[in-house]
Amino acid sequence: TLDVKTIVDKLSLTFIKLGIIPGDTIALISRNRVEWNFIDLSVLQVGAVLVPLYPNNSEDNYCFIFDDANIKLVFVEDDEIFKKVKNVCKRTTAQIKDIFTFNDIRNSRNWSELLDLADETYREELNKRINNVKESDLVTVIYTSGTTGKPKGVMLTNNNIMSNVHALTQLFPIHLYKRTISFLPLCHIFEKTAFYFYMLIGAEINYPQSLETIGE
Repeated sequence: TLDVKTIVDKLSLTFIKLGIIPGDTIALISRNRVEWNFIDLSVLQVGAVLVPLYPNNSEDNYCFIFDDANIKLVFVEDDEIFKKVKNVCKRTTAQIKDIFTFNDIRNSRNWSELLDLADETYREELNKRINNVKESDLVTVIYTSGTTGKPKGVMLTNNNIMSNVHALTQLFPIHLYKRTISFLPLCHIFEKTAFYFYMLIGAEINYPQSLETIGE
């Protein structure tokens, strides 16, 4: 079994191999699951920008966001979202290189393929990118739902997020939070910030299949 650091490094090496450069945007459309965070952390390491989207968004909203953010890669959870994104790819002006799925879906590329493509010859480049990460770097663009017009992208830097994370360490009794449940949408900044907080304090993160299964 691979540990988180190994998985994230392998994904990062493959992103570099695929030509992802700092500032490139990668869309992620999925409910909460551990793979969500693997992609997020690897995107951060290579200096790219994550664009997380709600799974129940419309094709029109996806198309607008893909165009607006000039998405390069897309990660989706299941067959329903995969079909939506395939339709959007026929309409968008974004130069999307590929779509990867978390679930095993026929005629699609699974995210785990990226682990096998990891190339250690890019390790020096990865280390350089990690060392070049700055607090002021743009790391994510979170779009509004679009219910009041076209979706609007909120641009957040490392410092925007981590200042809140460090503030949380002053507010919560850390020793009480060693086992946690991730159930609010990770594509929302609240849960995304909570994830980094859990990582900082070394807490265990659990991903329930649904809210109904919590406590079973």
